[in-house]
Amino acid sequence: MTYTSENGKAKIIFEKERYSLNNQPFDNTFSTDTVIVDEEKNSPVKIECKKRLGGTYIYCNNPEMLAQPDIDTVLMEDEYLSGDVVFTFENSNHSGVDLRLGYRLYNNSGNDATVTVTNIGVQWEGEWLGQKEWSDYYSLKFDLPEDYFTESGAVHKAYFGCDFIDYSPSVYVPQTITVPDGKYIYVLGGTSADSYEGFTAGDTGDKLLKVGKCGNGVVKFNIDGEMVGSFLCYTAPENVPFGKKQQGYVVTRDGRDYSAQYKGTDHTAGLIETEAVFTSGNSTPDGPIPVTYDYWSDKDCAAKNAPYQLYDRKKYTYTGESWHCAINPNGNDKYIGTDMMVFENVDTDGKPIIIDNDRADGAGRPANTGNWMIQYTDNLTFVNTSDSEKRFKVYKKGSISGVLATIVRNTKGEVQRAFMNVQPYSFNTPEEAFAGIDKDGLVLSQGRYWPCVANGKPFPEVLEERTLVYETVLAPKSASRVSIDAIIMANSCGGLETKVVSEKV
Repeated sequence: MTYTSENGKAKIIFEKERYSLNNQPFDNTFSTDTVIVDEEKNSPVKIECKKRLGGTYIYCNNPEMLAQPDIDTVLMEDEYLSGDVVFTFENSNHSGVDLRLGYRLYNNSGNDATVTVTNIGVQWEGEWLGQKEWSDYYSLKFDLPEDYFTESGAVHKAYFGCDFIDYSPSVYVPQTITVPDGKYIYVLGGTSADSYEGFTAGDTGDKLLKVGKCGNGVVKFNIDGEMVGSFLCYTAPENVPFGKKQQGYVVTRDGRDYSAQYKGTDHTAGLIETEAVFTSGNSTPDGPIPVTYDYWSDKDCAAKNAPYQLYDRKKYTYTGESWHCAINPNGNDKYIGTDMMVFENVDTDGKPIIIDNDRADGAGRPANTGNWMIQYTDNLTFVNTSDSEKRFKVYKKGSISGVLATIVRNTKGEVQRAFMNVQPYSFNTPEEAFAGIDKDGLVLSQGRYWPCVANGKPFPEVLEERTLVYETVLAPKSASRVSIDAIIMANSCGGLETKVVSEKV
């Protein structure tokens, strides 16, 4: 890195380095090796969240609780799949029978098609958030909070019900297979007996999603050619032959509301990228470095409650100490919105539908698309233009439920840290706590009742330190770079907040 100063501006040139993907599904490369900044101007940093172009992202969570009508169905289907694809799902089995789930690729193109599976993780039981799934997908062991386990190895009582374990991943070796016309394979789950050459990806095939269990899965693959992708829920493969009509987006069934559980296809890669430069000079006060961005929202969306009704979104500008992602901006102030998926699908009659920011969903409400299980990558540059050492810190906070997984990578692609910020369960009242929770030990904090962690504090009082993802100290007139990946696991509540803090050392 070279730093030069002229006429109040700093020019930083970063040296090109040998890069390795290191088993990760996406690279974290920066758009330029040269950065020019004002040395003393303290303007808010412009934030842009962009969906990486190219590829296909497919998601299924509808119906989340699989019931008897879902047995032996094609839950969703995509024709003409080609190139890079990411598929992910989360469904639980309430059908009364053990089920098989599989993502099938059928070749009806008239030519051979070659499939390469590069990353995969599937979990058929255990906690519903998918700890093992994501650890396998990234080939990484994710650290848990230091107080998650007691000295004896038991789970601390504050985390009762979270069900995480000390888990080391299965490191997946990519598989490639050429599939002739008229044949099919499974790239996630499925059954080897009916698959071409018995192919199932990794160790995910020939498994049952047993009654009462929750299944989570994610797979990234590439198709050289063209194939039809189908997510199947079945007891026997002959019950879901190629050509069977897909089920479509279920809004209601037997009086039950399924509308906020989605499935569909977004014609981008399934990666949200933010690239930003944070500068701290002599006149920069200690604390969060302000950010700004535009977002588009219809403040009157609640009054537009017809299914799939179009909204009239207007442009607003947000300026504050952090940026906010992974929630539909309609009816929500400050969420950037440009990161959200656009889910193309069909309804149960086969009619094409779209679930996105621009319209209501099938129930006439703003879509509850929390961008679950979609990778966010922030490529961040820090510049110290001051005459003193400066410390830069990055904080990432998820919602009050679930788990946010984070990965820190350097500019060579090397993983520096992998962490899952597991949050205990919290409740509106102690009486709501489920069996096994020490109700008498719950403490009211920030409007909810929380258990106390190992240091005796309710969880919200340690949340800030838990959300510190990365920190570095820079010498005067210097700069550095880092990439931070974040994944909202399973279907936790949406919401992702990021802030960058600088302070004089």
